Amino acid sequence: MSKRIVALSRDPGDTNGMKRVVQELRARGHDVTYFASGKALEILEQDGIDFEPFTSVSDIVDRYGDGDIFVTVMFSDTAGGRNFGA
Repeated sequence: MSKRIVALSRDPGDTNGMKRVVQELRARGHDVTYFASGKALEILEQDGIDFEPFTSVSDIVDRYGDGDIFVTVMFSDTAGGRNFGA
């Protein structure tokens, strides 16, 4: 069963791991929207991976709504870790 997945990354370390997860989920037929900011923008563009820029989690929720699954490895206030389940 295909899931609607939201993935987020910002820093190079986050992005290098997350892009592999996103590619695998997409290959398995899941609808993955990959949001990126900071250095992730450059990395994903260079690697030719589809993404949408974001500035905050509320920006993502406002634009995308609720997904079935949210995937992030970020923990700062401006990234995905803060109050993500609220």
